[in-house]
Amino acid sequence: MLRMILSDFDGTLFPKEDSKLKEEFVIKIKRLTDCGLIFAVNSGRPYHTLRQMLKPIENRTVFICNDGAQIMYKNCLLFKCTIPREAALDLGSLALELGSAPFAALKEKTLPITQNILLQKGLFNQDIYKLVIIKNKLGSSAISNIKERAVSLGLRLCYEDGTYIEFCNKEANKGNATAYIKTRFGISNGIAAFGDGDNDIKMFEQSDLVFLLKSDNKICYPGARVIENMQEYVAKEL
Repeated sequence: MLRMILSDFDGTLFPKEDSKLKEEFVIKIKRLTDCGLIFAVNSGRPYHTLRQMLKPIENRTVFICNDGAQIMYKNCLLFKCTIPREAALDLGSLALELGSAPFAALKEKTLPITQNILLQKGLFNQDIYKLVIIKNKLGSSAISNIKERAVSLGLRLCYEDGTYIEFCNKEANKGNATAYIKTRFGISNGIAAFGDGDNDIKMFEQSDLVFLLKSDNKICYPGARVIENMQEYVAKEL
């Protein structure tokens, strides 16, 4: 019996060429959640972005945000795995020193870390779930320094591309967040997970059924089924 659907966000729930919820998917999720099924998105994105993009099913979705560092449901915080304030101050200072633009992902917004903010020491007086470092024109040496400092502060590099680097608490990941949700809602089996990248593997390990979206990443997972479109599959097959 299906008890929970977990979905990665970018490239899975929303393919790169599309960022809309299909009407038949919304109808199906409403029907399933009315019957007690848990629907959760498991993403590196911050809460405010996910919430806005899933507005039609906002109150039916468990939001696992910031690479597992924050879990929200019906606008209530269920779980947090934050970055220590001292670590955020240290890495933010280094990033500014090297000419970068750092940002902090807070509970409901993402704000730039400026020199004035650092001088206040309180660093927004809120929990920090993720640090985002804009690369700008940083050289490879500066980027290496930032990464090394982050590791020494107990942080994990959770995402990097040509534009920015993201760090979270080393204990925060999609797998640990999924395990928490299973315990919180009393679910031990009947879990279907959808993803398209290596960062979804820890989520897959907590699931019973795994669906991989066709992508350029070409990841493999034992027993996984490859599908074309997550929203269409859920609407028609589950």
